[in-house]
Amino acid sequence: MKYFVHTFLFVFSILFLSSCGEEDTQRSTAKVRFKLDLIGLDNNLSAPYSYSIFNKPRNKEEYLGYSGLIIFNNDNALGDGKLKAYDQMCPHENQANIKITPTEDFKAVCTKCNSMFDLIYNGIKLSGPSKYSLYRYSIYGSGTNLTVGN
Repeated sequence: MKYFVHTFLFVFSILFLSSCGEEDTQRSTAKVRFKLDLIGLDNNLSAPYSYSIFNKPRNKEEYLGYSGLIIFNNDNALGDGKLKAYDQMCPHENQANIKITPTEDFKAVCTKCNSMFDLIYNGIKLSGPSKYSLYRYSIYGSGTNLTVGN
């Protein structure tokens, strides 16, 4: 069963990546470089299912993508136990000032079109007019000092 789930997720990822269109252009070209310190400034992200929203860089060397970042701790039995970084822009609205916001049940919803996304399962679209899942950025490093980047 575990093999089937991994195979399904791999195939789904390939199909999703090959279907990226014009809607993803602005986000994929937005510069991202943001440092996380899980012992210091960002220690709240060490707790399972915690999240932080970053709308302003903390210093002049940091960049937050197209619309800001949501960093989510996916530490659960079904997920991969890693932090995930999502762009805060709704993929349907495609405007930096229209943002998604996390909900109490580990989802995120667009403030304008009400598209809903699952933060646990890689930001996949659950409902609403959006055709796409949330845009994810990579997180590099190990231990407590990590970098979100592209």
